[in-house]
Amino acid sequence: MKLSHVIAVAAGLIVIATSSSEAQQMVNRTVNVSGTTCSYVVYIPTNFNAAENMPVMMFFHGGGSTANTALQFECDFRSLADSKRFLAVYPKAFNSTSGSNSWDCLGNYYGGIDEMGFTTAMIDALVSEFNADDQRILSDPEREVAEAYAILKGKNASWVTFFIGKDGKILHIDNKVSVRSHGADVAAKLKELGVDER
Repeated sequence: MKLSHVIAVAAGLIVIATSSSEAQQMVNRTVNVSGTTCSYVVYIPTNFNAAENMPVMMFFHGGGSTANTALQFECDFRSLADSKRFLAVYPKAFNSTSGSNSWDCLGNYYGGIDEMGFTTAMIDALVSEFNADDQRILSDPEREVAEAYAILKGKNASWVTFFIGKDGKILHIDNKVSVRSHGADVAAKLKELGVDER
């Protein structure tokens, strides 16, 4: 598995409407990385067949969030995974030097956490269990999504969170994301926007 194929989703999308009808296709998994148990959630598309050799889309949640919260409130790829045929994977961050349930943004092993090792172990496990295609770890290689949301800074996307209402309209754009407080910031903004707690 080449780490150069691993690209994180750059923009957080807060989708307020979610469906629980697909819950039976969610599985919780763990991998052991250098003695640390790392967890993640996998959405398996409807009518899954391992012979499809599906690609993988990973969504690394915002700081202070969790894999399940990311699926419910940040970026729900389930219907897209069903129609475009890919495994949607939501890793859970650790308590790190960046904060509670946060990814260390300062490089591999910063604070003693091997996040690249975690990513590699997840991909290996997905290949083993679901026959995932380790050469197709999806993101936005043509930068079409980043361009559509106007979040490109040169060749890279900036971290922007979009709050999208049930009607598909953007309710708010947060383009000043703080890694340390993002989970709390999202919760406060959802409350301000009048979104009911679940």
